Amino acid sequence: MKALHQIASDYRVTVNGKYGSRPSDKARIQISIGNPKYEGAKLLALTEWCATRFKETEIIVSDTLQRHNLLFDTATSWNITREEGDKWLRRNAVALEGCKIVRWDELLHHEDYTSSLECIEEGLQDKQAQTVFLDMVEGFSTRRNLPIEKCTSFLKEELAIFHFMMQEPAVDIYAGSWISKIFEALSMPVFKDLHCLEVDFERKKAV
Repeated sequence: MKALHQIASDYRVTVNGKYGSRPSDKARIQISIGNPKYEGAKLLALTEWCATRFKETEIIVSDTLQRHNLLFDTATSWNITREEGDKWLRRNAVALEGCKIVRWDELLHHEDYTSSLECIEEGLQDKQAQTVFLDMVEGFSTRRNLPIEKCTSFLKEELAIFHFMMQEPAVDIYAGSWISKIFEALSMPVFKDLHCLEVDFERKKAV
């Protein structure tokens, strides 16, 4: 049986999209708990890819953000998603060696979170931004079969954290699609000076 490092070498990281071009020697990987692209050999391939290109790799573990996707009471949803984050960290410890880990709760308790949420609320008063935001929320609601209110809270919270987090230069990496439409619609300086990559994985061809 192949070891994890050997399996990871079977995968190649591909960059499928790019938003912005701010230079940085720091990679910031946005982790969506439950996404199989952030597990095992694929995650290891990604962290190793970053290690060869950046001086520092930071892992944003968006575990308790996922509480908005559950229909339990707040405390239960929080505990479930926090535990899932704990399990993910244990399960992927090898792939995370040498990386800086930041949990979602740390960001929620950051001193700039409240003011950033207020900035997002204010920005969404703009008609164009409001239209883009509501379209995204309705799309999330339909795909996830969740109440509009849940999806609204999810997206506002994510944007508020991005608002202060992305003021620190980094190349933000996500194995999926960035919410660039709302970045553009909000017309905020922080969302105009970014460097976001959309990545995926493919198996290397046998020699």
